[in-house]
Amino acid sequence: MAEFFSHESKSYPPSISDQGKMFFTTKSQLLECLLPKNDSEEPPSVYDCKIIDGAVMIHSLPRKSASTFQDYAQHIFNPYLCQQLRTSNRLDVVWDRFLQDSLKEATHERRGTGSRLKVGNKTKIPAKWEEFLKVSENKEELFAYLTAEATNMALPPGKRLVMTGQDAESDLARCDHEEADTRIVVHILDALQSGHSLIQVRSVDTDVVVILLGVYSKLRSQHDDLQLWAAFGMGAHYTCVDIGSLSATLGDRAEALTAFHAFTGCDTTSGFHWSSKKKAWRVWDMLPELTDAFLAIAREPFLNVRTESPVFAVLERFVVLLYDSKLSTTSINEARMMMFKTKPRPLNKLPPTQNALLHHTRRAVYQTGIWTMSTTPTRPTTCPSEFGWVRCDGGWQPLWMTQPEVSLVCREFIKCACAMPCKVCRCFRANLKCTSPCKCACQK
Repeated sequence: MAEFFSHESKSYPPSISDQGKMFFTTKSQLLECLLPKNDSEEPPSVYDCKIIDGAVMIHSLPRKSASTFQDYAQHIFNPYLCQQLRTSNRLDVVWDRFLQDSLKEATHERRGTGSRLKVGNKTKIPAKWEEFLKVSENKEELFAYLTAEATNMALPPGKRLVMTGQDAESDLARCDHEEADTRIVVHILDALQSGHSLIQVRSVDTDVVVILLGVYSKLRSQHDDLQLWAAFGMGAHYTCVDIGSLSATLGDRAEALTAFHAFTGCDTTSGFHWSSKKKAWRVWDMLPELTDAFLAIAREPFLNVRTESPVFAVLERFVVLLYDSKLSTTSINEARMMMFKTKPRPLNKLPPTQNALLHHTRRAVYQTGIWTMSTTPTRPTTCPSEFGWVRCDGGWQPLWMTQPEVSLVCREFIKCACAMPCKVCRCFRANLKCTSPCKCACQK
């Protein structure tokens, strides 16, 4: 029986996948755990520097008054930049980069597909804007076009505009980060080195808040005059929070947050079925040693985690508590068996096996390493294949597990319920003779 529960019921772990694809959790729930419940400090009205995730503007700015891309640049995009410069001396617009052989492609399935459209002065703005932005080549071309248009714009005296893709002899030019989420940190460092200490970062992504909290103590140790604010959300959900104050409230959890977020589900790691970010946050309160485990992952980028690693033992216990807070076992395979025995439930409602959890942990370690090294403009080359990913059809797919599914190992448990002699049932497909548990008319 122990052998049975150490294997997944399918060729993928149902607890952390969606029919063999990535299972994505609701990331924004984490912000509800992080943000102060009482009234927070009023944000400044003027900043030394504002740093904006460019994609946020592209998705949020109105387009109805523009018929072509040139109209959009001259009458919508550039005026918005000028408006932001009224309340800051420096404005940074940070774009994503689009690299071949990227893990981003693993998340594109859920975002759908669009049509390729050449971006130019006279090109009509597509009616289906969101579909246009689903194509990486469209976005890459649009970002380059808007950068060129903005660079030619006349700026008021004393104002500076910095954009991804501009020629510059600085760390910004050497930065090899793919995501704007981490490039933002390099822009923060560049602004600090230029004498700007009061900085606002504008985004809508939970990941950005997590990254800023994760690296804040390091940034502050190098620049003790840093005052960092994060503005996120849209409309009635808009919030501007003091990262320094929030970091002080969280303590060590602030630095450990990148690993927690990656482990409980982000764009490149699965979430856990039947367990939300909020629940995971509550379980963290029950397991104080989890902070040290997440800190170890955050402080040693691309940590080599094995089943015998002390860090993995704590993570295993954490997942056990996610699924049943009353169990005392530290073994997730044993927990699977105990849950099934004491309160029978479908196998897809059990936690993942130890083997599947190990590969999930490695994917979380990989993503955490990318985030925590955001203070470094050029990062060491690491291959996803060493961290729970495998090449498939020219791209990357999660390596769910390296153990066979249970039907290939424990065949004595396979049974069928055929009313007639077997032809297409489980026993027939597994090339097995029917046994006493089967309900068919075959000869036992």
